[in-house]
Amino acid sequence: RMSAHRRLKKGIAKNAGFNRRKQLFHAHSRDQRRQLLNKRRLLLPRSAQNATSIDHKSKLDAITKLVEAFRKETSPQSQCNKLEGLIQHLSMEDEDPDDAIDKIINLGFVKDLTELVSGRTQSSDLQLWAAWCLNNIATGNHAQTKTVMPACPAFIQALSGTNAKLKEYAIFALGNIAEDCLELRTIIVKMGALDPLAKLLHSKDKVIVRTVCWAVSNILKGTNNEFILKEFHKYSFVKEFWRLLESKEPGIISQVCWSMCYLTSHNEEGTGKLIEAKFPARIISALYKESPVAVILPALRTLGNMLAYNDKFNEQLLPMCKGILEFLALCVKHEHRGIQKESIWVVSNILAGPPSHAKPVIQAGFIPVLLNHLKKSQFDIKREAVHALKNASRDDKVLNQLVKNGIVPPLLSLIRIQDIDTIRTCLHFVERILERVKNGASIVEEAGGIEALETVQMIQNRDLWTHAGDLVDKYWGEDVDDFKENEPVEPVEYPPWRVGANQAAPEIKNSAPVFDFGKF
Repeated sequence: RMSAHRRLKKGIAKNAGFNRRKQLFHAHSRDQRRQLLNKRRLLLPRSAQNATSIDHKSKLDAITKLVEAFRKETSPQSQCNKLEGLIQHLSMEDEDPDDAIDKIINLGFVKDLTELVSGRTQSSDLQLWAAWCLNNIATGNHAQTKTVMPACPAFIQALSGTNAKLKEYAIFALGNIAEDCLELRTIIVKMGALDPLAKLLHSKDKVIVRTVCWAVSNILKGTNNEFILKEFHKYSFVKEFWRLLESKEPGIISQVCWSMCYLTSHNEEGTGKLIEAKFPARIISALYKESPVAVILPALRTLGNMLAYNDKFNEQLLPMCKGILEFLALCVKHEHRGIQKESIWVVSNILAGPPSHAKPVIQAGFIPVLLNHLKKSQFDIKREAVHALKNASRDDKVLNQLVKNGIVPPLLSLIRIQDIDTIRTCLHFVERILERVKNGASIVEEAGGIEALETVQMIQNRDLWTHAGDLVDKYWGEDVDDFKENEPVEPVEYPPWRVGANQAAPEIKNSAPVFDFGKF
């Protein structure tokens, strides 16, 4: 029998994200590509930005003149004026700074800026302007960001200094560097960035605390790096995260939840410790009906990861999260597509458990809402809904009600979409209907099932078109007697970004009452 599947998500998986960004390289402007990353440019206030736009060549010429003039000046104030001019070209909200960054790099000026941040000057203003420039250079592409690495020791030293503004700029720069790639984030951790960052979580300055949480989430992002995790757990981050979830500051809670998301996607052992420490209940208690999207999304992602591993974790988590189903009920009908999608994935992971886990979800009325999403929502939400409904349909009463209320046509429609993971799920779902629903073959055939299954022959995946062909042969072909009914089915293979602990869950047979599809 087909088991249910939990699926683990890794936040912004670095390798997958990199490949997607590479594919989209020519389809997006450079500024749009920058937005796909979690890098942050320090911008000038609108009132301080130069309202007069200049052409590309004039801008590069102006940068050259500013750098040359800076190198000739001896007065700190005059040098500050020249750096302020550079900031104009690096910090305009509506302008892509890539060309300006390249020009500054090609002029060798990153070295000058690094020396200023490292203490070549006694002027704190010069240090601040230089740090601002370097931070915005670090928001560029990998090659541009890498040129800022020599300044990292000075940035880390600034974290323990007394200049609050320099400290803030240093955190931003380190966070941008950490966001770039595993190689650079590993280097800054080896340089000792985590210790002073952990201490800054005690700061009374909410801006500093929020920025530290963002930088730490970037350090933890996207990969199961044992060295980074080991270093992370040497310090008091987890203890401070627990405290900060009570901060009532959405910006802080959001970044804490992203850090928790990356921690729970990394390893089962670490996730178990967070569940034992009752972090799921702490996260739920930090949420409320009017919570901003920036908080709800990482919170859902964290809870979904925690629910993706095994029944033992879920048996600990679900009872401690009072109100989780009520909160998820609001989220699956939320106006924000991302929240709908993430909450359906969380529900799916709960439904993948034993009857004692799935039954409350079924009784709470989620099934009609999920079916409505499958029928009417956009593809990314339909994809999550079909996984959730497949998990729920292990209950025969749920399966029959779904068929009665029209699940077959949208299910067959998804088979026609060129998405291997979704087709695989739908084929198993159709097989379940054919096996366990009375007159299932006739119902599927009348909805165009044979034609839908035959379209799978066009997919370049041998397992899928073999599975589809076997279903057609078994239920509508002439050689039914030749089918080996007990022939084992190859295990389902999910791509890494969708696979959870992949634990087999028991079938649910007649465990829940028939529900009213008109309610919820």
